[in-house]
Amino acid sequence: MILRPPPKRKNKFLLPFGLSLEGGRCGAAVREFSECYLVEGIKNAPYDYHFFITASRERMFPLFMALSEFVGEPCAGFLVHHLPRPEMAFVSEGLTKGEVLDAFTRHSFQLVNDGFVSFGISSGEIEIAVEDHKNFTVFCKSSRQILRVLEEYGIPMGPKSKWINIVEHVHIPINLLFEDARVKSACEPMPREEIEKFNSDPEGYKKFYVDIILRLRMGFMEEYKPSPQSHVHPG
Repeated sequence: MILRPPPKRKNKFLLPFGLSLEGGRCGAAVREFSECYLVEGIKNAPYDYHFFITASRERMFPLFMALSEFVGEPCAGFLVHHLPRPEMAFVSEGLTKGEVLDAFTRHSFQLVNDGFVSFGISSGEIEIAVEDHKNFTVFCKSSRQILRVLEEYGIPMGPKSKWINIVEHVHIPINLLFEDARVKSACEPMPREEIEKFNSDPEGYKKFYVDIILRLRMGFMEEYKPSPQSHVHPG
């Protein structure tokens, strides 16, 4: 069953708290970007289609869960932490979909709003990744399923929207959103529930990715190639 999408805010695209335009506010509503998708066919590859999708902050994790309906079993969960150099990439295989999605759901706010984390899930049918710029990259064998979800969410096909990875911007790790006075002063109000979670266990909250790695029994992703160090710096 596909989850019902949150309603779209008219003319507002919310950035994740862990990303901001140069000189802008963390988690701001911006008019420079919009929800959209692009799709292209792939030849001589395990999958037949590649989707690039952008979604407003409040709809990102629900969209991830909706797309994950098409993941088969066994499946793999993966997570990349981009702040250390070299980056740390982890993967686990042979899991049930429920195991992976439960671990991600426990930390959905951190995954969406930490500007240095990528995560995803994959099986033989589909691979869904949410990059550190918080766009979706989806590889799949059936485009009809993905298009049905995008229609349900009201996300239109291009034209290609300007997106944050091609303009000057800042990535912010999750801890600075709670601990750094300068970052906090330039941030939209954080949800009270997340502030309470952080205050109750600051170290555990900041190290949320460790909990995911342990729950999913992840190991290092040996074939991972580090991403270019472009526009990636803490606030």
